[in-house]
Amino acid sequence: MVKKKEEKENIDKEDLLKKLQEEVEKLTAPQLMGQMASNLASLGFKFLGMPPENNSKYRDLKQAKLVIDGLDALMKVLEDSIAAEEIQVLKSALSNLQILYVKEAEKDKNMEEKKE
Repeated sequence: MVKKKEEKENIDKEDLLKKLQEEVEKLTAPQLMGQMASNLASLGFKFLGMPPENNSKYRDLKQAKLVIDGLDALMKVLEDSIAAEEIQVLKSALSNLQILYVKEAEKDKNMEEKKE
């Protein structure tokens, strides 16, 4: 009985994976790149340690800068390829990331000066 249940679960997982792969194959380059931009924005907030109650342990300004710069570059490529609403949301996220980065870098600079 347990073996049949495991076999059914494996078949269900394989079927789900196949369906998911079929859906991914339908996506266009602009759709995938828009998703990548969204993922970069989320990663940027994580590396800025935002929100602190969940992500302070991931705070890494060097990685945050790399992600923010990558998102900025990707936005320039996507500008004419995805919906205006999505561009606006991503631009807003990018602006917030840039502002937060400057604030966090200032905090670090002030902390270093206090140590000296």
